[in-house]
Amino acid sequence: MNHRLMRIIENIFPSGTGRRRFLSVAAGPLTRFLGIGSFKFTTCSSVGNRRFHGLIENAEAIDRRAKVYWESILNLLKIKTELFLADPDSVLEFPKFEAPVVSILLVTYNRAEYTFQCLETVKAHSDVPYEVIIVDNASADQTRALLDRVKNITVLKNDENAGFLKACNQGVKQAKGKHILFLNNDTQVGPRWLTELVSTMETYPDCGAVGAKMIMPDGRLQEAGSIIWRDGSTTCYGRGANPFAPEFSHVREVDYCGGACLLVRKDLFFELGGFDERYAPAYYEESDLCLGIRRRGRKVVFQPDVSVIHYEYGSGSFKKALKIARTNQGKFLEKWRKSLEEYYAPSDENILYARDKRNGPRILMIDDKVPAAGKNRAFEVMTRLADSGCVVTLLVPEPSGPLQPGTKHLRQMGVEVLSDEEKIDVFKLMAERKNFYDLIHLSGRRGNEINGRIKEYFPKASIIDGDPAEILQKIDEVRKT
Repeated sequence: MNHRLMRIIENIFPSGTGRRRFLSVAAGPLTRFLGIGSFKFTTCSSVGNRRFHGLIENAEAIDRRAKVYWESILNLLKIKTELFLADPDSVLEFPKFEAPVVSILLVTYNRAEYTFQCLETVKAHSDVPYEVIIVDNASADQTRALLDRVKNITVLKNDENAGFLKACNQGVKQAKGKHILFLNNDTQVGPRWLTELVSTMETYPDCGAVGAKMIMPDGRLQEAGSIIWRDGSTTCYGRGANPFAPEFSHVREVDYCGGACLLVRKDLFFELGGFDERYAPAYYEESDLCLGIRRRGRKVVFQPDVSVIHYEYGSGSFKKALKIARTNQGKFLEKWRKSLEEYYAPSDENILYARDKRNGPRILMIDDKVPAAGKNRAFEVMTRLADSGCVVTLLVPEPSGPLQPGTKHLRQMGVEVLSDEEKIDVFKLMAERKNFYDLIHLSGRRGNEINGRIKEYFPKASIIDGDPAEILQKIDEVRKT
């Protein structure tokens, strides 16, 4: 299989979108020959949030009736916009802050209905001082009429379509905020989205950029952080999976997060020269920016507690889009070839390794329950390990019931907590992650049961079955090896 071509096509025509459906009709035999599809996550079958379980199961059925389904959604958005514009007294008025912390930047080119519903959610759910900057790339629909009804924002109107990348660089020059938030106009944000992003930026050590969990309108995951491969191709981690599954629910350092919702330090953005215009009109600009951020010793962080719905529609032919992406991947590879030598080769087998950029020892802890937050020895050990850059997984095999109080705290500390309302198949999970962990701590009844077989899956790992604090004593040994 041609991994480079496969991943380029996946980036341009993502699974579950109108673009992929177009590709399936126009080039179905080719895509079937290449085996292009969504990566199937079998690491943990958690339903996460049961309200989304049915949506995930029905996603393929939605694809089969896609035309009616998507036209209905689009029609609803158009009706909302028309009703707003039909009333001459209707305005969308944003608060005005003298010292905004965040400058939210949108680029528009037609699709007024998307812009309207995006701005509505931004106004409803933004809870830190902010400003909105919109660069309109010569829209020919009702976009400009809509923007004339939006108060207390900055609007830059281009006489021609400058493209996404150049329009972003244009809009940033007007920013007053400490941070820039690049936000696609075909998104919907939720409660506390801005607070969580800014808090992550300002509390995570050496953070330079923060991205959100992106969800498709049919309930499937679009991206939980993204991966850059050695050949310059990329993968949106988790695409097509349940967005609330445990493996997509903890804070991680990543290669990059998509530009549909990306918070970046303004000073760092200017230090890097903005988006590199060699990639104009679009594709690879956020990958390039995030790689530059990481090369300067800063972190790119995925924040799972911020979920953004992304409609992810676009126009243009398969031939044109593929040509642009191929060209820009070549430019990206040429620019970063030396740096990319350190990266993993593109392979589904390498996704587990490549999804997290922390380079500390990989530790698996198996227990009967999630420890409560606070003065609890196991909890303190896990947080100390995560603080030191270790990649920690806590596996709770038995049904855990509703979300445990300590789970959210641990996930925000960077611990992958694999727990569920249903029993987890421990041996299946260990087979899928064979040889992945350097150190394993076993406790509780299930830990004792597993002890006899653990070396089958992790023959080189150090095994601890006593006080969890003993893990800390082993870390130096693991680091040395």
